[in-house]
Amino acid sequence: MVSGGVATAGEVRLYPVIAPALIVVGFFMVKNVKEIPWSAPGEVIPAFLTLVMMPLTFSITDGMAFGFIAYVVLKTVRVKLERSRS
Repeated sequence: MVSGGVATAGEVRLYPVIAPALIVVGFFMVKNVKEIPWSAPGEVIPAFLTLVMMPLTFSITDGMAFGFIAYVVLKTVRVKLERSRS
């Protein structure tokens, strides 16, 4: 009864049942923002990009992927800069 979704104009189907679950997941994710070490740019930039990209891409997966890639890129650039200074 619930899993079929609600038919709208055209062939679009909406699934309002998943909205409460997404709200709870979002609450749990935002609750951990206070644990981010805000004084460490190498940690903050990927975390911030992840938080921003999730709503902009309408996808939790894409936002997390963007954050993972940004983390690796920033760490790689940092290591290369440290090696070039030595």
